[in-house]
Amino acid sequence: MLAQSIRFGAFLVAIVATNPGVQAYDPAALSRVNAGTGCAGCDLEAVDLRRAKLTRVNLSGSNLRAAQLGHALLAGADLRGANLGAVEAQAVDLRDSNLRGAMLDRARLPEAVLAGADLKGADLGGANLRGADLSGAILEGASFRGTQLDGAKLTGARLGGADLSQSVGLSQHQLDGACGNAAGTALTRLPPKLVVRPCE
Repeated sequence: MLAQSIRFGAFLVAIVATNPGVQAYDPAALSRVNAGTGCAGCDLEAVDLRRAKLTRVNLSGSNLRAAQLGHALLAGADLRGANLGAVEAQAVDLRDSNLRGAMLDRARLPEAVLAGADLKGADLGGANLRGADLSGAILEGASFRGTQLDGAKLTGARLGGADLSQSVGLSQHQLDGACGNAAGTALTRLPPKLVVRPCE
């Protein structure tokens, strides 16, 4: 695995040499991730971790922008403050992960499993969450500007202070199983005519 990672890293370095606009990840950082030691604050931009098994890995504060995470297992991962913007992550398993304050703008997460995940204060602007499972997720203070939520499961999700006013595809049926706040500083902002019950 390490030899493959080094060869792939060298390949990306070659791409950068001929295409200055492409930024490669740090091969040493990938080696740490593959070794299961975690890599908080590491540069993993555009890394390919499709189908990787990284349960409870610590990637807090890391740069994973434009990474390939399709079908990866990241259950229980620590991704607080991580940059996951524009990731390609269809059906990624992020259940019970910590994504507080993470950047997920324009992330492609169709059919992703985010059940029980903590996304408090996360930026999900422009993300694709069609068919994603957000059951029991903490979405307090999260931003969903232009986020596609068609068919997403929100049963038990906590939406206090979340801004869903410009989300796309959100229905009353989805909100019926969630909770939020109708007033106060943690007001849940919703599209016109949609309502959510108060959290207890």
